[in-house]
Amino acid sequence: MRHPNPVLPRAGLLALVLALPLAACQQPAPEPPAEPPAPEQPAQPGQPAMEPVEAPPAEAMGATGGTDPAAGPDAEALGGPVPTAPDESGAAFEDTRPGCDAAAVQSLIGEEATEALVERARSQSGANSVRVLKPGDAATMDYRGDRLNILTDDGGTVQSFNCG
Repeated sequence: MRHPNPVLPRAGLLALVLALPLAACQQPAPEPPAEPPAPEQPAQPGQPAMEPVEAPPAEAMGATGGTDPAAGPDAEALGGPVPTAPDESGAAFEDTRPGCDAAAVQSLIGEEATEALVERARSQSGANSVRVLKPGDAATMDYRGDRLNILTDDGGTVQSFNCG
């Protein structure tokens, strides 16, 4: 037997097909809040009660933060000797680590950045590494106090020096 209006069953089927994807996109109902944690239970008979542990005072840990300085990396692994302690006169700390002194190579501005000049600039500045950057060159933004940056124009002429 044929349905008197063939469009109605198809319309119902179409409505069902359209409603199912919409139902799948709905957000799930929020879960009820979790129960608060149960209060601490007293110790069972025959078992000792647990007591809170106090951290040792900072003075007891010393200047090393509770670690053995001999267990850490040596000065060479960190890039050189560590700053020296002040003497009896109370003089400030002296940083003896290798670094970069861009002021020492400012006289080289205007020269062509050849391999020889780059090595001479690295040596005179005391830098451990050097990079030559032309306009538009990509460069990492990490700061390294022992690196000399040589900034040139498009033709390779040194425009400035900086460390970092």
